[in-house]
Amino acid sequence: ASAGRRREPGEQFFLLSPELAEKICKHGWDLARIQDYLFSASGVSMPEIAEFSRLCPAARKPEDIHPIVTGGAGVKMSYLPLWGGGTFSVTRIVAAL
Repeated sequence: ASAGRRREPGEQFFLLSPELAEKICKHGWDLARIQDYLFSASGVSMPEIAEFSRLCPAARKPEDIHPIVTGGAGVKMSYLPLWGGGTFSVTRIVAAL
């Protein structure tokens, strides 16, 4: 029921395997660097709105991008789209890598 309506950028979650997370960490990337990179390299295309000549941000700020380490062996990722409407997640770190 939101067809044709532009949603405000919200929190973004993606799942990555422990194997991939380990490789990212070995290259010196920390959480802030991952969030900054994904924030600057991603966005949502809005072709139906002519004044948008660039991608609209997918999140309000880098800290709204949440990588979650889960699953088993293999190099894979998945994106979890959230409901629109201004809801916010409640998170906490369970264990550090």
